[in-house]
Amino acid sequence: DWSNPSCKAILNGSFDRDVMRLDGSQLSGKSDIIDFTHDLNLKPMYDRRKVLIIEEVDQVSAAAQSSLLKVLEGLKPWVTVILLSMEDKVSNAIKSRCQVYKVNSMTTKDIMYNLKHIMEQTGDWTNPNIPSSFKMEGLATIAGASQKSMRSAVQYLERCIINETYTREGIEDLLGVVDEEVTWRVLDALLDKSKDESVWNTILRMKTGDQTMHFVNYATMMMSEALLAKEVGVTYSEDNRDRLMRMG
Repeated sequence: DWSNPSCKAILNGSFDRDVMRLDGSQLSGKSDIIDFTHDLNLKPMYDRRKVLIIEEVDQVSAAAQSSLLKVLEGLKPWVTVILLSMEDKVSNAIKSRCQVYKVNSMTTKDIMYNLKHIMEQTGDWTNPNIPSSFKMEGLATIAGASQKSMRSAVQYLERCIINETYTREGIEDLLGVVDEEVTWRVLDALLDKSKDESVWNTILRMKTGDQTMHFVNYATMMMSEALLAKEVGVTYSEDNRDRLMRMG
């Protein structure tokens, strides 16, 4: 219920009620943990519970993780702690005291819709200087190159707009990346033993070491998923499930 004051405080980022948010990279020592522990011990002022969200908990220093472990072991009954991490680098001691949820990666379409929303918020969606082709092909290139990371996609979008780069080739050159669809075309061509020169020219067109490494890393990730699909019938990329099963 986004009309609820507590929900509004989260939506607008003010966090001025009983939900607190911390950046794990800022928690470097025991004293940092003690600072927010005092607030957790106080009963909630507005809501039934207090909620503490720690983002990027994998960035919390080793010393601070030890102190955090003690906090988790002695939580008051009205406190919920949510730990967020993009990488599985949280200590087993902390994970053993948590209920672990793995969130599926965003699809290319999801990322494109989010980028569209951002452009609408900033006024770039209706900017006459940005060609309409960018709103489909350009966003698809950015989303495909982000490797399922919304953060990377937002950073790529910003760089493209600042540099006024709107074509697929220009975006790939600017960012030093290769579109997901390009990687698929190359892998499909290998699978089919294709002699289509345009596919191989795609590789030859890569101008930088960054682009080449991006292509290699992406292709390796796709083939790893294809192997998983072959062995156990599971895919993480639902939007590419059929392709991965075929490749496997």
